[in-house]
Amino acid sequence: MARDACREVADLLVASTLHEISDGDRQALDAHLAACSACRRQHQALRDDDRRLTALLQSCLLYTSPSPRDQSLY
Repeated sequence: MARDACREVADLLVASTLHEISDGDRQALDAHLAACSACRRQHQALRDDDRRLTALLQSCLLYTSPSPRDQSLY
């Protein structure tokens, strides 16, 4: 039974990580996370991955040279 509940909230974990979750779904997810340590760990791992990917993309953008077309603007 618990595994079924975890499967049901799997999409909510992703939606929460992407900040695309409704208030009602947020409440359902929070209630589940309060009782399920496995899903709490998965949620934290998704959030950690999201932060790392965001930082990586930002650093890539920081060190990317402007295109020749953009250089003509300077």
